[in-house]
Amino acid sequence: MAQSRSFWKKPQGLLAISLALMIVGSFLAGMFHTSFYSVKVKEISFDADHGQLHGLLYMPEGAGPDNPRPVIVTTHGYLNSKEMQDAPAIEMSRRGYIVLALDQYDHGDSRWTTDIPVDQMFSTFWIYSQFDAAKYIYDQPYTLKDENGNAYVAVSGHSMGGFSSLLAMYFDEMNALQAGHRMIHAGIAVGADFSYASAVAPQDQLQAAFGSRTVGVIGGNTMNFSSTNQTRRKLRRSWKCREPLRARISSRRCRANRFSACRRISRPRPASFIPCSRATFWWRRRRSGLRRRASASFSRRIRPTRGTTSRRRSRPT
Repeated sequence: MAQSRSFWKKPQGLLAISLALMIVGSFLAGMFHTSFYSVKVKEISFDADHGQLHGLLYMPEGAGPDNPRPVIVTTHGYLNSKEMQDAPAIEMSRRGYIVLALDQYDHGDSRWTTDIPVDQMFSTFWIYSQFDAAKYIYDQPYTLKDENGNAYVAVSGHSMGGFSSLLAMYFDEMNALQAGHRMIHAGIAVGADFSYASAVAPQDQLQAAFGSRTVGVIGGNTMNFSSTNQTRRKLRRSWKCREPLRARISSRRCRANRFSACRRISRPRPASFIPCSRATFWWRRRRSGLRRRASASFSRRIRPTRGTTSRRRSRPT
């Protein structure tokens, strides 16, 4: 018994435990990735207008040419790959949607093969990635379409993928004016706004091209990969220093908000929030400081030291 216990403390025993944990973890990860084997996940690659695109196709059980389903094309942000979209791909495929987690051009395994002008190296891959993928998905037999040929395809992306999703709907609307049908039914951009997409078309034209599509934008200010303190500062600036009415404001938060613009804003705000001010912060700090000092002074006067008895001093005459 003692020898068996000593074995697990040796490097060989620790190695065996590590390998066992890795095998069990890989098995559980595969189960979660496939929603307990109810979704088939496979890597696909296809030729597009500007190169070769690569992605992970999540095919729920029962979906196929005989049972077409709505398709969601989701993609990543700058300097990432298709694995970045595992969470939404797993969740939506579990709910019965076909999902394509896409590698944008020159990201992951996708490659841009046409000529790239030197002054346009940054503005090539994210402009056409989502639209080229939507055109491929539209031609697949498992994609659900209505009687007019409009496909039930949604595009979604995070950060740079959000820019590509907005432009994909714009390009699709321009193409629908000639083809007579839409390839994209809905879209949502996460952590993206019109700042980069407006380089292709003005914001009013982008919004007008959405038409009757269901379109959403989540988190217009990109706060991905920022530290906790940076996120708090951005959130504090966006809320214009509004603090909960009953929340205790610490001195650190007071110092952080001393020089911020605590001004009233025109948009409606919840009843549980009030605009802060320098006077409010100063008074709360002053009041807490007075309480601490008064409590410390009172305790020194009435509490005797350890090992002695309290004795009232007589005043000298």
